[in-house]
Amino acid sequence: MRPVTARLIGMAALAVVLVLCVRIHAPRIEAALAARAQQAAAEQQADWAVIAADGRDIVIRGVAPDADAGERLQAAIASIPGVRSASLVAGGAKATDAVAPAEPKFVASHAAAGAPVVVMGALPDGIGLEMLTAASPSDGVVIENGGLESTSAHLKGAPDLLAAVTGAAALLDGGQIELTTADITVSGTDLDGATASAIREKLSPFLGLGYNLVMVGADSSHPEAAATTLPTTMSEEDNGVDAIPSDDTLAGCRERLDAMLARRGIRFRNGSAALRHDSRALLDDIATTLKACPTTAITITGHTDSRGAADANLVLSERRAAAVGDYLAEHGVERRRITTRGVGEMEPVADNATAEGRARNRRIEITLEERVEQ
Repeated sequence: MRPVTARLIGMAALAVVLVLCVRIHAPRIEAALAARAQQAAAEQQADWAVIAADGRDIVIRGVAPDADAGERLQAAIASIPGVRSASLVAGGAKATDAVAPAEPKFVASHAAAGAPVVVMGALPDGIGLEMLTAASPSDGVVIENGGLESTSAHLKGAPDLLAAVTGAAALLDGGQIELTTADITVSGTDLDGATASAIREKLSPFLGLGYNLVMVGADSSHPEAAATTLPTTMSEEDNGVDAIPSDDTLAGCRERLDAMLARRGIRFRNGSAALRHDSRALLDDIATTLKACPTTAITITGHTDSRGAADANLVLSERRAAAVGDYLAEHGVERRRITTRGVGEMEPVADNATAEGRARNRRIEITLEERVEQ
């Protein structure tokens, strides 16, 4: 065989390999870029925007409140690594010109342990099965498409909320979770206290967005199974039986802090120390409480479940604790008051053999003590 012929055959084989790689990885890349663009929209509080990805090109649809808001979001998305272009459709149109979008509704059902979670319903444009799979619910849930349709309506917290609902549905032994713009409704035949608690823990970071969590068919002997609505923020001015006390003594500060963490856990991206956007409102409330208790020393401890290597879990827990400490320091809490530590999987509070137990073990604990001045 002549050298030129061999070279041409080699180049053709390489081209085939490259085409196959692109076809295999393109859907995941597209889903990842759409998720990053959606996060950028959430960070700018651009509830009007609906994000869709076409390969590496991002399309922003919606009615911006003004031209500057549309241009800012377009620039932010265009700066995301990997995005080739970001285009704004109807960004300058008046609200009266817009057609009311269909109401989004997402349902995740689970028949039995070991079965896949079946998802169906109307979702914001650009979010489909591939994006739910890319968001990878924390317990390795197998997802099947039972019929997903697109709508231009906005769903707060998507796509992370959709992944959380899918992961929470996998905890049901027969039942479903339905998500609309106002409610998250959980129904099932065996919705006992432990299952209800684990589902609440998965969904609680999103309740601050204004959703109402309703448990249907839960064991009424467990108070955690009752319907719950959480305010967007919690402060000393909250009223009602669940109001957090305003006592600035050490005991009062501990009580307020414990109440916040019990209602809304601090959450991170899967396998990462990057804080989820929906945890920032909680950390803002925590920072406010800690600044009102300036004589206390703060210890932040990160915990993981037992999956993965113990050494990696230890490092991850340390990084997550440090991320919380950094956020609080950046928001006005004296850094000299803060100590961070990670213990990995060494201090579980539940059985790591179950999904519910692992969910409880993945946590951030914040403890307060009287500070001794040096």
